[in-house]
Amino acid sequence: MHFLISNCRCLILSVDCRDVDAWAPELKEPMFDVYGREKYIRLWHNWIDTMKLIFKERDGNFCKDALDKVQARTLIVSGRDDDAVPLHHQYYFMEHIKNAELWIVSNAGHDVHLTRSKYFNAMVTTFLQAQ
Repeated sequence: MHFLISNCRCLILSVDCRDVDAWAPELKEPMFDVYGREKYIRLWHNWIDTMKLIFKERDGNFCKDALDKVQARTLIVSGRDDDAVPLHHQYYFMEHIKNAELWIVSNAGHDVHLTRSKYFNAMVTTFLQAQ
């Protein structure tokens, strides 16, 4: 998505972002706990490299042309205070994915699944159990 890349270009191309050791402890420690330090750093670097390649080869269009092909009921969850992916992206997904629901979580950022895990899990469970 062109507008996504315009907001995230510095994230994807940033050396500072690539240096996981420079991140605040509350951002990196949960990932290290789940994946292990070395594995997470390797995964993160692979993700950054892939995003750079997509940015270059597809002019920043990650999935815009595929959204209308999504057939499954879709839950879009976002923290209201997400600095990494601003809410206008989630609204765009809502408009272009059939059968999508958008749930915005107050007092949460990009890591809503970690910082509000009980609430997040309850939301996902409710969504999955609904017909």
